[in-house]
Amino acid sequence: MTLVAGFNCRDGLLLCADMEQVTGASSRRVSKLAMRCTTGSWCYSITGAGSGAVIDNCVDKIWDAMKSEPDYNEEKMEDVLTEVLTKAHTKYVWPDKRNDHSISLIVAYTDMQSFRQKLWITYDLVPMPEVKHVCAGIGEDLANYLADQLWHPFYSEQQAVRMAAFIFKEVKEHVGNVGQGTEMWMLQKGGKTKFYNRHETALLESGLPSFERNIYDFGKEIIGPLFPILPFTLSVPNKEICTEDKNVFQGPKGIGAKDLGKLTFK
Repeated sequence: MTLVAGFNCRDGLLLCADMEQVTGASSRRVSKLAMRCTTGSWCYSITGAGSGAVIDNCVDKIWDAMKSEPDYNEEKMEDVLTEVLTKAHTKYVWPDKRNDHSISLIVAYTDMQSFRQKLWITYDLVPMPEVKHVCAGIGEDLANYLADQLWHPFYSEQQAVRMAAFIFKEVKEHVGNVGQGTEMWMLQKGGKTKFYNRHETALLESGLPSFERNIYDFGKEIIGPLFPILPFTLSVPNKEICTEDKNVFQGPKGIGAKDLGKLTFK
């Protein structure tokens, strides 16, 4: 399965994808990001979630239609995306009632002369421009939730890469069939591109803080401190009720579970 994402930031557009491809009972590592530079002054990166064979077919067809364009034509790009998706759905997706071959594409382009950029996401046959961020594929609900909380339009490239690495790290840890590494393409506004391979993103992920630990601390902040601050008392006044050891609360020596159950409000 696949998780893909695109992010706008102040330095450009960032496209990301995990590398796990599930085939039957096994999985393997494959690259799901494609970078294409035309004969003109613009280039684009494309990735997708869903049927890998259908996505690869669409990537090749889009490249055949756009590679000779000297300048980026937004109207033509939209028409090409719609035409390619329509043919793919008509030929591969809709006729097969037994298997799900549906796809969603994310396309980011940059013009090296005008510095124009745009991020596209496709829903079925419809390409839609996205001005902030978008995630698609397995685990997209969790990824979109984290992106909604973390994304900011003034993030630099470095900050956007760290944010994306954190989002993919959390989804890979909590959602099945997402993993085998993460790759990223950065399309900078000046026209340059930068590739982050799976080794670089893995090193970055290893240095990120634990969301699970932080949410636990945040939960304690919301709920408030536990014993002995809460207004409970035992038969012995001011007796410590519980101690915390490695996030586990334990009763004091000499007080069993039955005695701890005899709590009363002051």
